[in-house]
Amino acid sequence: MNCILKVLDEQIETLLNEIKRKSGQRSIKETLVSPDKFGIDEDTANKIRRLTFLRKFLVARPIKQVKRYFLLDKELKKLYPEVVKIKENEKFRVLINLILQEKGKVAVLSSYRETVNFLEKILIKQGIKVIKLTGVTRNKQNVLREFSEKPDIKAILISPVGERDLDLSMVNVLFILDVINTPKTMYQRIKRGRESKVYILYLSLIHISEPTRPLYISYA
Repeated sequence: MNCILKVLDEQIETLLNEIKRKSGQRSIKETLVSPDKFGIDEDTANKIRRLTFLRKFLVARPIKQVKRYFLLDKELKKLYPEVVKIKENEKFRVLINLILQEKGKVAVLSSYRETVNFLEKILIKQGIKVIKLTGVTRNKQNVLREFSEKPDIKAILISPVGERDLDLSMVNVLFILDVINTPKTMYQRIKRGRESKVYILYLSLIHISEPTRPLYISYA
């Protein structure tokens, strides 16, 4: 995965530098909303949107869900043989190991429902009883009540579904699986657990000959 992320980062950086030069150092978000206003063609704007979304998918979703996106772009198609070699996102392995080690109630926040479904299957195989809260969940409060009151349910897996309203004060450990758009939104995620320990998982890009390392930051 390391070599693929390196290629994506290099392409993204090249495009960002071009956009910054043409827009006079305006914010990238502002520039991409109205690219023609700053003399940036729509193809360039679309390409950087596509590359940044693909990079986020690669580090936050099951690899099976990501592979097909590399076949939709002529340049990225060259990376497909490397993508096929990836067995799975290493962050998931680290997450499962940490959940098995931690005591008490656990919550995992993810940006994607596919990731939540994927993790549910793995945890169930490990003998851990879990519950899900996603965009198709009808009554969030009933789900949270069930999670809080049933001691045999160890983990709740949550995709973006009104996170600002969620009270996860019953949680002992909170895992944030992927970084999201703004510091404010990330803060909203961190404070969901009130006084819980918080893990933020991320991938560290090291020397190209070595594998990508899954790491985490822990806040007690």
